[in-house]
Amino acid sequence: MKSDQRLWIVILVLTSFLAGGAGGVLLGLELSPPAPVPGAFSDFEQLMVQEFDLSDERAKGLRVVLDQYQRSIDRLKARNDAALEPELAKLGLTFRGVVRDTVLPARQRDEFSRMSDGVFSTHSSE
Repeated sequence: MKSDQRLWIVILVLTSFLAGGAGGVLLGLELSPPAPVPGAFSDFEQLMVQEFDLSDERAKGLRVVLDQYQRSIDRLKARNDAALEPELAKLGLTFRGVVRDTVLPARQRDEFSRMSDGVFSTHSSE
């Protein structure tokens, strides 16, 4: 009789252990943060980091600036204004200056300006 009880106790302990382990794994998967979604400028960010050999600190700064830039664009687009393009161009020039003057080291700013001249220029329809 005693060995029968011990067998059932061992089976109950094993079942509880396995159920708890499986529940823990499932709960862990549910609570883990989602994988970060690449931003709209992730390719640009990657290119800048590679081209200018940015340190981790400068790459984080660039990511912050690009996130702010994307939020600013989203706010402008949310207004649904027909005359949006001049404001978007001005915003692009502003953030170009922020990237050049705050993210890049001084020795690389001229190179960035040369590379980005055609990209961030304003086009007038006159």
